[in-house]
Amino acid sequence: MKKTVLMMSIAALVIVVGVQIAAAAPGGFRGFASLQPQQGVWNPELTQEQRAKLLEIHEQYYKELNKIRAQLIDKTYELKKLYLSENPDKNKINALYDEVSALRAKFYNIKLQQRDAVAEIMGVEQYLLRGYGFGYGGPGFGRMGFRGCWGY
Repeated sequence: MKKTVLMMSIAALVIVVGVQIAAAAPGGFRGFASLQPQQGVWNPELTQEQRAKLLEIHEQYYKELNKIRAQLIDKTYELKKLYLSENPDKNKINALYDEVSALRAKFYNIKLQQRDAVAEIMGVEQYLLRGYGFGYGGPGFGRMGFRGCWGY
């Protein structure tokens, strides 16, 4: 009995400490999967005007990309639902897969536009010195960050 109580107490203590550490991390409970720029990624030699423009670009493209990301999630679940149905209609699956592919292409084109806009504001020298940090996905979670196996 004492052993069980001791183990439960230790488990509760580990959970409480873990929650405190997660809350104190940059971005709160979001951890490395945050979609906000990480501290230390920006070049410290940027002017306030450049920082303001970069933040404006980030907010503008974040809104656009979030809309497309939501559509991708919806279409992906719809595609999965079609695959798992009793009699999957291959024509519907192919059409939906084409829609998902088009949305992915649109997503990456907008990301490319965002990079070009950032490079235009920063200039070549500053853009090359911008730092790499952990990016949006964080370390160890693959190229797309910690967003599940579909990468959205």
